[in-house]
Amino acid sequence: MGIIKETDSIQPQLSTLEEIAELVRTSNPAVHKQVIAEIKKRKAGHSAEVNAAFMLGKIYRDSARGFLLNDLRLDIEGDVAQIDHVVLNDFGMVNLFETKSFSSGLQVDKDGTCWTWLGRLRKEIPSPLRQSQRHEGTLRKALAACGYDAIEFRHFVLVDYKARLTKPKKGFENFCRPDRFDEANDQVALGTGSAFRALGRWAVGKRLDKSELCKVGEELAALHQPLQPDFWGQFGLSQPEVSSPAEVPMLTSSRLANKLGLRTQDFLLKAAKSGLAYEMDGCFFASLDGEQLGAKNCKGRYGPYILWPQNLSL
Repeated sequence: MGIIKETDSIQPQLSTLEEIAELVRTSNPAVHKQVIAEIKKRKAGHSAEVNAAFMLGKIYRDSARGFLLNDLRLDIEGDVAQIDHVVLNDFGMVNLFETKSFSSGLQVDKDGTCWTWLGRLRKEIPSPLRQSQRHEGTLRKALAACGYDAIEFRHFVLVDYKARLTKPKKGFENFCRPDRFDEANDQVALGTGSAFRALGRWAVGKRLDKSELCKVGEELAALHQPLQPDFWGQFGLSQPEVSSPAEVPMLTSSRLANKLGLRTQDFLLKAAKSGLAYEMDGCFFASLDGEQLGAKNCKGRYGPYILWPQNLSL
């Protein structure tokens, strides 16, 4: 059971951003700089989430009493929550994790105010802990729909190793490194009422068994609705029309997906299911079958991408 959902690949997003960067490199240097910054931010955030998922996975991979879902986005009747990691156990305890990768560091004051730095200038930022707490209501609705009765929600902020973490010597144990979660979890005690309810469930045999817990995890994972960012609109650009065969015999994954009326991620997954591509380390590559149909594996400044024959059909 252990891990129900892994972190989504961001390669389709990076491919689109790379396409935009190449398009505006000389025509709009200011936007090009913004796109490069977006690529770096998304790579850093994804790396922090993958690192945290790996450390949490070591704890829960073989667990018979709890399961882990990574990168879960819920939209329950317009109530949206983007949860980096969530763990549920057989007693009804829920842990939510917000992963942060502040390159300049994170400081937490005694009153819970959070700060980071822009150069030498300290800047107040929204509390990642409160951000996680705002997700609780949406997740509670989703869990209820899956038949899971949650006793208590705990919130943790996992700060990536590359960032400096400064906090009071006492308190704020739920701000920690991914590899120190076990210690933090022991220090964040259950509420008295929750402890009695958990004990009561154990006494009357109302703990969920492995199969029931796994079913809840799979149903929750099925509610995941990945976000499809409109990067073209974000940078005030219009996505180029698909060129004629004589002008562009090969298309990137994002442009071919657009031509086929698909989202980039769905197109790549469909190509992989058809044996024309495969995923490795979060990136997609054309398979031998795909190359025989004319696909080409390419490497750009920001990572690998695939060029496809524009007349490809799946």
